[in-house]
Amino acid sequence: MCRGTGGEDMIDFLARCAPTWLVQMPWLLSSDRLEGLQPAVLGATRHRMLREMVESVELLTTVGMTVPVVYFMVKQRRMSP
Repeated sequence: MCRGTGGEDMIDFLARCAPTWLVQMPWLLSSDRLEGLQPAVLGATRHRMLREMVESVELLTTVGMTVPVVYFMVKQRRMSP
């Protein structure tokens, strides 16, 4: 979703709405952009990450991104301990 067509838009969206998730994928960001996000996510809790994901899914589903988002969430859940 972030590397294909419109990927920059998705990265911008994540930077605005779910920065704690975006910093978990540093390969998507330039070093300057990653450094710029670090202060915004410093000390983030699990609750904040969950809230960001829920709010992001709500926004993405309004523009027809339901299937990719649900797939991403299921994959993340399987990878969690």
